[in-house]
Amino acid sequence: MGNTQKFHVFLLLSFLLFLILAALSSQVSAFTTDFPELIDKPQELLSEERVFQLFQEWKKKHGKIYKNEKEEEMRLENFKRNVKYIVDKNSKRRSESDHLVGLNNFADMSNEEFSQVHTSKIKMPFNQQNKTAISANSCVAPPSKDWRKHGVVTEVKNQGACGCCWAFSACGAIEGINALVTGELISLSTQELVNCDTANKGCEGGLMDPAFKFVINNSGIDSAADYPYTESRGTCSYNKACDGCNFL
Repeated sequence: MGNTQKFHVFLLLSFLLFLILAALSSQVSAFTTDFPELIDKPQELLSEERVFQLFQEWKKKHGKIYKNEKEEEMRLENFKRNVKYIVDKNSKRRSESDHLVGLNNFADMSNEEFSQVHTSKIKMPFNQQNKTAISANSCVAPPSKDWRKHGVVTEVKNQGACGCCWAFSACGAIEGINALVTGELISLSTQELVNCDTANKGCEGGLMDPAFKFVINNSGIDSAADYPYTESRGTCSYNKACDGCNFL
């Protein structure tokens, strides 16, 4: 890994947390869809025939194949409910600046199933003694900020069946900070965190703070191109994770 890209991380935890909170509080939906009628003619989607046709188009787009007819019927019912939610939600927009919602690859899942599969069961520890008091007058922040316009946010990523949202969150914060400091936006390796950060639980969940500590102790983190994502927990590749760790 002679050309492995590593990045120095000499950052205060407060700055890391500030960037995460700022990013979360200013998320603006960049809505693009292959189904423009969700915006242009939403009421036409409420007929049984049109929803079924849309379901077939959606399945083809996302390569969905179900094991039997019973499962397909269940997925279609979930899809119908999600389409209805999309139509109702978009119809209540008060201005062009309000966010839109649309179909993605999770549109055949119920809310309960999505929560079971894709949300973490790990609870964030809270230590009252470590709580830092922050003055409300310590900074003047705008009501919202779209970090994408500043070139410090990478593309939307899909964690798939691996429950490692913590790794994507940590990498997203570090990507943004690195871009702000260096002017270079580079997608970082969530897989390195999943495989090598033993303080977290890989695809079974984790937290951002231990991930930040791993990156600091490791003197950096690989790029996603050098250590690509596999949607599974694997053995840590020390040649990748430690190549170039001896920074001054």
